[in-house]
Amino acid sequence: MGLLWNHLPYSFAMEAFELDPKREGHSHTKYLDAKAKVLSGGVWKDVTMEFKLYSSGLRHDLLKHPGLKVDFLVCWIHDAPDIEPYAENILELEKVYRSLPSEDRKRLILNPAVSGPSRPMDLSGGDILGRFSTKNQSKIQFLIQHWPQVIPRTAEFTFMRGRVTVFRACA
Repeated sequence: MGLLWNHLPYSFAMEAFELDPKREGHSHTKYLDAKAKVLSGGVWKDVTMEFKLYSSGLRHDLLKHPGLKVDFLVCWIHDAPDIEPYAENILELEKVYRSLPSEDRKRLILNPAVSGPSRPMDLSGGDILGRFSTKNQSKIQFLIQHWPQVIPRTAEFTFMRGRVTVFRACA
């Protein structure tokens, strides 16, 4: 998902992983893979996410955790239409990958550090920072101030160590 981030049909702001269902107010007992915000109609909306290689992997969770329903099921291959009532949206990453021109697919595999559009941005402008959720802006500011090598891009900050990308913070 990270390598395809700039090509996804949704704008996500990831907020937390491995969420306790009771703390989140859910009736089921399954720890959710992620909590995020999705940009919809110019407004950030809270969503829950599950990640599976195949969408059919959700069946096992449904058997063990009655009442499970997620906003987004992110999978490589969507092979189980019967689980669609339990996921409001299904994001099939293979379909996103296959929709890219062959040069972009090749670049994703051979040189993921330069995948997707990226043009240097002015750090002091705050335009990228403003794209992060309010909750995450102070965290990103802290990282920028304390990390020795940060490259601003179109919709992310890339945190480097020499020529190696250590991690990316995507808005």
